[in-house]
Amino acid sequence: MDLKECFFFAESLYRFFKDMQGEILKEFANPTILIEKGPGDYVGALDMMMHRATRVSLPKLRPVPVIGEEVEEGETQFPWPPPFGDFWLRDELDGTDNFYAGFNDFGHQGALFQNWEAVFSYIYVPIDEQSMGNGFYFAGKGLGAWQRLAGGNKRPLSVTSKSDLSRAFILLDGKSKDLPKSDFLNQVKLVSERNRNGFSFAVSTTRMALGGFRPLGVDAIIAQNCKPWDIFPGKLIIEEAQHGKVVDWVGKPLAIDGIGNAIFYNGNDALIAQILSKHVSKYI
Repeated sequence: MDLKECFFFAESLYRFFKDMQGEILKEFANPTILIEKGPGDYVGALDMMMHRATRVSLPKLRPVPVIGEEVEEGETQFPWPPPFGDFWLRDELDGTDNFYAGFNDFGHQGALFQNWEAVFSYIYVPIDEQSMGNGFYFAGKGLGAWQRLAGGNKRPLSVTSKSDLSRAFILLDGKSKDLPKSDFLNQVKLVSERNRNGFSFAVSTTRMALGGFRPLGVDAIIAQNCKPWDIFPGKLIIEEAQHGKVVDWVGKPLAIDGIGNAIFYNGNDALIAQILSKHVSKYI
């Protein structure tokens, strides 16, 4: 992928989601169908609306299979990683619980893979787009990462430069009921100046990617037992933002077949060393 194609993909997807924004906000204001597909695991009308729409729209940009969290009758649920290396991975509605509880922290995200490596990714945050006109983010492998501003200008993304965990703002991502059970995460929470959980991964990633522009920007995200569609779209955006990096819980590059434990951080060696020093191996 070159820069021209990256920008073309981004603008095409932005227009697609802008066209859907009315339906998204209509469902947000007056929720309709919500089904519990497993204990504490929900799928709603918007999940399936986005599933069907992106299943059609994404292959128009690159004609490869589209996989994600939701599967309709007659569709194949592929293992992770899939047996084919070229595909679209998307999270139809990241933050379903937040959406159907009436919180603004939800979004849609996706990535294009070639030979099992993400080469393009995007995140769409509808409420940000509705209120400020800047809710679309994207990145290309080796090309950079941007936020699309109102009017169409593109702002290069940049993470923070914080080096001290005791002054850092850390976001935690994973099942809310499981996060307090991790000694590793609790140790990080005790030391960090600020920490939060409960955001969607899509929203968390965008806030970290904007960290260089915010006085109290997010310095790191620690993910526990998250799914590929949670992690990999944002992974490319953070890695393509200035200085951002992503590793597993022992500090190694995050493998595509990893188990869902990841650390997104601002690239500062001192900060990641302090975070990893709190790690307890039995929680990997």
